[in-house]
Amino acid sequence: MRIKPLEISEISDAMLLCRKFWEETPIFSRYRWDNEKTFDIIADSITEDDSCIYIAFEDSTPVGIIRGSVEAGTFTRDKWLYADLVYVVADKRGSSIGKKLVNKWIEFGESKDIVDMWFSVNSGIDMNKSVEFFKSMDFKVAGMQMRKEMECVD
Repeated sequence: MRIKPLEISEISDAMLLCRKFWEETPIFSRYRWDNEKTFDIIADSITEDDSCIYIAFEDSTPVGIIRGSVEAGTFTRDKWLYADLVYVVADKRGSSIGKKLVNKWIEFGESKDIVDMWFSVNSGIDMNKSVEFFKSMDFKVAGMQMRKEMECVD
């Protein structure tokens, strides 16, 4: 198993993982899949200085991905690192892949002079296991997200 920064030539592998994530999550799969937007976000994550994207391979098979970006708050110039995508394929969860992906993300954040790091655990996939996973890496629960579903528009 190897984890590395995503390269342009591997965007199709990242797209595959993003699509698997989208199909699995009961939260985000209610939104229409947009191939072009997903491609653009992945490509931008490769080229933008304040973004990162790492992919995990087992042999030549993509098995995990993490994407994050440096952000600043409304009331401060202090920066934090936020991850909006962390995914490990179902049959590889519980291995070290997720931890290794998060550690690569942390290394990126440490190089960017950040104050802290944030994950939103909101995919609806194994929520309790996800919370316990992040707690095991010294993350703390800091509030919650609220959501109200509106009628889906075509």
